[in-house]
Amino acid sequence: GAKAGYCGLNTNSIGVPFLYAQGKCFVGVPDIEKYVSEKTGIIFEASGSAKQASGSGNLINE
Repeated sequence: GAKAGYCGLNTNSIGVPFLYAQGKCFVGVPDIEKYVSEKTGIIFEASGSAKQASGSGNLINE
């Protein structure tokens, strides 16, 4: 709750999912997936799966 308050969000009704990373707040799947993708190279697909951008062929199911 402390980070949500830092981000100016009502700590009684925080959206889920919520991520605080590198001094920034991310609320909701699209924003969090974009952040994770930029940091890790994982590409999230509409089907709910993810894969490595390196073409390793490894598939990670959520």
